[in-house]
Amino acid sequence: MSEAATERFWWDGLTPAEILLNTAGYPPYDASRAAGFILDAIGPLTGFARLLDLGCGEGRLTAEVAEIVPSTTEVVGVDISHTMIQRASTRPPLHDVVYRIGDGRNLPERCGMFDGAWSVAMFQHIPWDAKIHYIADVCDHLRSGATFAFTVAVGDEDMFLNHQLTEDDLAELVTWMSTIFDNVTRYFPVDENGWTWIEATK
Repeated sequence: MSEAATERFWWDGLTPAEILLNTAGYPPYDASRAAGFILDAIGPLTGFARLLDLGCGEGRLTAEVAEIVPSTTEVVGVDISHTMIQRASTRPPLHDVVYRIGDGRNLPERCGMFDGAWSVAMFQHIPWDAKIHYIADVCDHLRSGATFAFTVAVGDEDMFLNHQLTEDDLAELVTWMSTIFDNVTRYFPVDENGWTWIEATK
């Protein structure tokens, strides 16, 4: 079984209670606050715009952003888990919100290009090589000048679904990202979760 298939199998096998535990964040995060930070990073949206939520889970943050952005904006949520996408699709309909099943190593062909992207509390679940593939694929799907904002977990744990980055790993990641993005910035924790954010503009 491939690494992506193993990830999908694990997420699809969760009970409703386990899904709640695994999608709330630890400690639980404020989706409204996270949405505000993301949209500040992405910047003003004018005309028809498209945004990507990578690792959208059951769509909590996807929906939060969709309620804030102009009605001319399409928000696409992508997740590796069929179960998560099914749960996201049961949310009350919002303007131009689309959910797709996909592995971030190779985004679905119908995704197209984006004016901004984010990923919250997802990168700590995937190993180093997957992080690299996910980031490179998002970069390929961003328009020039668009920003990708995402969180990483800093630490030394590296095991199934808990892949933290040491300070050296994080420095290596930022250095590598600087070869494909015009500007990469690491933000120290900005909210009560103590996440580290990375903001990369193409």
